Amino acid sequence: MRTMADDDELLRIRESVILPLVLTAFDRDCRLIAAAVKTPGPYVDTIQRAMDRITADLTRHRRYFRTHGIKLFDPEWTAQGIETGYLYKKYERKFVMLTETLRVDAELYMRKYLGENIVRFLRMDLPDHLQVLHLDRAWED
Repeated sequence: MRTMADDDELLRIRESVILPLVLTAFDRDCRLIAAAVKTPGPYVDTIQRAMDRITADLTRHRRYFRTHGIKLFDPEWTAQGIETGYLYKKYERKFVMLTETLRVDAELYMRKYLGENIVRFLRMDLPDHLQVLHLDRAWED
């Protein structure tokens, strides 16, 4: 019996920490763009579509966690970054992201959900389990 989350589950945990932060940034940016641009519609609509896709992925992650017995605790900011605990088959673990890593990952996720081709930002020489984003990943549960 496994006592730790596998790579797929760790990616879901990672996204469950990062994507709410991206949603917050998109929401803030929508308000700023709406106030600063004469024709904010196209910009705000693009960001809203990205926010809808993020919300759908987060919903899939929560459903997956619930059906697989994974409990994710609320993330907490520390001096080094952000950490969250999770319960996996009665074993408590921690997931930690350093601030700089979080910043880079959040920007990549923003670009991805806005529809930009992010291949140029990824290291394709790394093994699959070390990739930050999986381009071919479609969350279907």
